[in-house]
Amino acid sequence: MRSTFQQVAAKGTAKDAFSKDLERTVQMLYKKVLPQLYNKLEQAASENGEMGMGEGLYSNRLGSLKTYMSALAEHHGLIKAPVVNRSNTPPPADIDINALSAPTSATDTNRMLQ
Repeated sequence: MRSTFQQVAAKGTAKDAFSKDLERTVQMLYKKVLPQLYNKLEQAASENGEMGMGEGLYSNRLGSLKTYMSALAEHHGLIKAPVVNRSNTPPPADIDINALSAPTSATDTNRMLQ
């Protein structure tokens, strides 16, 4: 589904019925359904003393929903994707990368298996 939607959007051609329906569904979810669900979860978290704590059933689900809403909006072009700095900085010179991955006889895994 997503690739069809992206191909049509990228080409700028007239949209078929499927693409139009998909776009309409995404808009309805993002602008109506998910905000209503978000508000209900926010209210439930507040009533249960979970707001600001980041812990608890409603608070955790609220965080997950916020993440999913952002991903949906970003994927379908409703919001801009955040800019990620992916600089290729080498590791510090004083760290021996081979020593980090080399197994030793005193590893935690070996101790647990004994």
